Amino acid sequence: TKRYIGSNKIWRLGEVEYTSKDVAKQILKTCRDSMRRYNQGKNVESVTITVPASFNTDQIKDTKDAALEIGFKNVNLIPEPTSALIDFINEQSNLIEIQRQVDLTKSTRILVFDLGGGTCDIAIVDVIQNGRKVEFTEVAIGRYDELGGIDFDNNVALVKLNEFLGKYSLDYNSIDKEDREHMVRHLRIFSEKAK
Repeated sequence: TKRYIGSNKIWRLGEVEYTSKDVAKQILKTCRDSMRRYNQGKNVESVTITVPASFNTDQIKDTKDAALEIGFKNVNLIPEPTSALIDFINEQSNLIEIQRQVDLTKSTRILVFDLGGGTCDIAIVDVIQNGRKVEFTEVAIGRYDELGGIDFDNNVALVKLNEFLGKYSLDYNSIDKEDREHMVRHLRIFSEKAK
């Protein structure tokens, strides 16, 4: 339904009709309630929601309105590629300097591919880090609709499985079906992390 948020598309379940915004509200309620439990019953009033890089004004408005309507007081929206970059910067910050892949102490232009739910979001972002403070300037954002999602993860997992089988001269059918599925599940997790 995320692809249709900001539109008038309706789904009917039994006698009830739902819009994408209705579904977004249910998802956000579940997230809010989970955080409330995690915070020992304290209300969560602020939320940062990641959205596809190419969301238009109506999609952004419906996403923000859904969060406000279920009780969040402060709602921030950031593009998914920027979120992926923040995660990368956090990981880099936890490494010793010699292990870091990028020096962010000077202005650095980074191309971010976010191969997420069903699209490939792309962003060009200028980044500079001064201690714990990170400044972002989004130079360009775009998206490719025919790449991403679970199909991408499955393909990467199968390629890696076949590489493993080839390396050890194993036949796909010689491995127990349950073991193959277990291996593919773990390789999907690897694929998601690699993305």
